[in-house]
Amino acid sequence: MKPSILFVTEKWPQNNPALGQTSLYVTLFRSLSETGLASLIIGHPDEWYLTRAEPFDYELLTRVAKPELRPDIIIYSWLSCHSGEPELFGPFNPRLTTWRRVKAISPTIKLCGIWGDSAWQLSHQAISTLVPVFDFHLTLDVKHPDASPDKFLALWGYPYAKDMFYGDPTDARFIDVSFVGSVAGRPERAKALAELKTRGVEVQHFGGQAEGGLSFEDYATIFKRSRLTLNFSLVTSKGRAKEALLCGTCLLEPDTSMTNIWIKPNQDYIAYKMNGEEPDYDDLAEKIKYYLANESERLAIAVQGHKTVYEYYNNDVWWRTVLEKLGFGIEGVEAQNLADTLTLDRLFAK
Repeated sequence: MKPSILFVTEKWPQNNPALGQTSLYVTLFRSLSETGLASLIIGHPDEWYLTRAEPFDYELLTRVAKPELRPDIIIYSWLSCHSGEPELFGPFNPRLTTWRRVKAISPTIKLCGIWGDSAWQLSHQAISTLVPVFDFHLTLDVKHPDASPDKFLALWGYPYAKDMFYGDPTDARFIDVSFVGSVAGRPERAKALAELKTRGVEVQHFGGQAEGGLSFEDYATIFKRSRLTLNFSLVTSKGRAKEALLCGTCLLEPDTSMTNIWIKPNQDYIAYKMNGEEPDYDDLAEKIKYYLANESERLAIAVQGHKTVYEYYNNDVWWRTVLEKLGFGIEGVEAQNLADTLTLDRLFAK
């Protein structure tokens, strides 16, 4: 019998309805529906609080207390707090005492935290607070070598809706170089785009959901129409890298980012040099010009990167790995620990 999963997550980025639905609708929710590996229920504490002026805690406990509503798994994504309150969890997140009561009511429920920005200091605080109660945490941006292996699992990025984010690297592409992401409040990104322009490289900038008002479809389409796309993550591996590769574009990524622990630099993507905390602009500009002038080499990297991500980090592997870790192995899964399919040893042994 398929397990049931209750997602306790944001409905809107930054708890702001004006920004539209969270990207989790085209990542976690739709990807799980596409696999058919579990049933899902969605609860949004931000929507609950803003429409009812009360926290989601009581509703969560009610669902757990009633056998007909009780899920097998709860996957919780911490909601950023913008209330100005000093308390870590603020009004939009269930309290630690609530999570303890969930376990007390039904000890068999599996609690799983999921963290797209686990390297962020506030995320560290929240994870540390929840570790004694939660069964384990998924980190999507970095691996934590000091973390207890029975409490943490590092997966690379979210799973993505196939009908939106999966593209063909050989399709016609009309944008030479793109960057999709905010520059508001990020002067280092604005500087990088300006420095490249002085070196003869024009980067088409698109602001993303919050800054540019892009729909998810438009966001993915930009990657599907780009020959090259830039990422500026200094250390962690952002979802933008995986999204770009799934859409079939050729990715340029800093050589300092943790993307290189998931896939191979200069085989699956192009790594450019960094000078401290900013790009080596000459190296980056030279690489962009080279790969725009040498289409066969650009395409070879785009095809390999797309193939690697599609094979090793697809939705089915992602969700089977999570369910296996939670004790809900799916019939027909190979005997080996599925998490091994997402490690360097297996990937680099190709």
